[in-house]
Amino acid sequence: MKEPVARRDFAYVGLLLLGMVLLLLHPPAARASAPDPLLGGIIAALCGVTWACTTLTMRGLARDPVAGFQRTIASIIVANLVLAIGLLPAYGLADGLPAARDLGIAAYMGVFQLGLSFILITLGLRRVNALDGALILLIEPVVNPLWVWLVHDEVPGVWGFAGGALILLGTGSRIIANARRAQA
Repeated sequence: MKEPVARRDFAYVGLLLLGMVLLLLHPPAARASAPDPLLGGIIAALCGVTWACTTLTMRGLARDPVAGFQRTIASIIVANLVLAIGLLPAYGLADGLPAARDLGIAAYMGVFQLGLSFILITLGLRRVNALDGALILLIEPVVNPLWVWLVHDEVPGVWGFAGGALILLGTGSRIIANARRAQA
């Protein structure tokens, strides 16, 4: 990305990696909503890696102040259309076409949940460097186990709490440190 990387950035990334490793240690027992917690954790970690690649790509495209926003949005639309078409076999079309209600829900979520969030992320990534954007976006997957705990009663283990706390601590401290540097 040709953006400067300070030594302290490596410390933050190291802290986050340690937090992610702790999240995968001692997965909770299998449940109906999580039949293979270790596999779920590994898939979640891989999703994080692919999301980091998405963030870097969006940051790279969004850097151009004139055409960057349009190129980024166009790329997101094309990527999601390709993904939707590629997943058609998984929709169970052999059993018939999806109901209009299901298609409406999918369209609504595609436009608002994904589309609007990508627009906001693109606008935000124009104003911060790639590492800060990735760190801020890392808060959401770390907080997801808390939502699952509240909704499905899947209690994260001690290591999961410790890993999530390290990631939140690293992200929060970086945000505060950057704000202090900006004020100085």
